[in-house]
Amino acid sequence: MTLFRTTVGAALLVACLDHAAMATTQNVIFNGTVTATCTLVVGSNGTMTVSPDLQSLSSHNSGGSAGTVTLTTTGGVSLSVDPVTVTTVPAADSTATTWTPTYLSSGAHTIAETGSSTA
Repeated sequence: MTLFRTTVGAALLVACLDHAAMATTQNVIFNGTVTATCTLVVGSNGTMTVSPDLQSLSSHNSGGSAGTVTLTTTGGVSLSVDPVTVTTVPAADSTATTWTPTYLSSGAHTIAETGSSTA
């Protein structure tokens, strides 16, 4: 009897191996809430250098480099750069100081280099 069961089982197995499996597609319903998150990682510090005429301090001057930050978000966040509102200058400096912070964005969203001056 055991030999009979083994033989029949083997025959059924061979018969089943000869048929391809049927593929199917279906929609899967997904319900959930993804909380908005934001992560900032400083990639490199920038270097500001003085201009040859000693009139500006900038990462755009020769030898300067912009700092980099990687922003990763799940969405629902805003990125902004506020203008400088308080500056400290040497007491002997009576000239007006103008600050023009600039930034740009590349990746999923691209923003050309932009900035605004504050005096």
